[in-house]
Amino acid sequence: MKYLFTLGMTALLATNVSAKEEALGVSVQGEPTIYFSFELDNGLRIEPSLLFHKSKDSGDTTYEYETYQLLLGIFKVKQHTDKTSIFYGSRVGYIANHRKVTGNYTDEEHSEGYKIEPTIGFEYKLVENFSIAADASINYSNVNGKGSTDQDTYTDTEVSVRYYF
Repeated sequence: MKYLFTLGMTALLATNVSAKEEALGVSVQGEPTIYFSFELDNGLRIEPSLLFHKSKDSGDTTYEYETYQLLLGIFKVKQHTDKTSIFYGSRVGYIANHRKVTGNYTDEEHSEGYKIEPTIGFEYKLVENFSIAADASINYSNVNGKGSTDQDTYTDTEVSVRYYF
């Protein structure tokens, strides 16, 4: 699945030849995510995103945790005023987690799967090339590892900034 997703992401990056606007964004609240947005003429936004998070807690026992998410978002954008717009759609993609515990014993686990994230949001252009956006989503993930399946459903909010070029 991750190879098909990578191929799809590469094909979408080629869509910038038909994009009306392109933007690079980062989350400032929520999960640490980088976005690359393509605004198309028909009111669609195609938005690949990448999340990487690594943490380590050391002591008598060391806990290391890494997570990766490669998601593709497709949104309908409705212009409300010159500076504001509302967008809705979904992000879908590949996620992977790696956990390692070392100390008196060693335990290591790797899992991967998919995530679906229906989303609705609001964007405000502060100036011509810079905007701030807030969105809310319902997240569903299905991750497999070590002979088990972990399914998780939760809500999330995020604030991000984008620079249009």
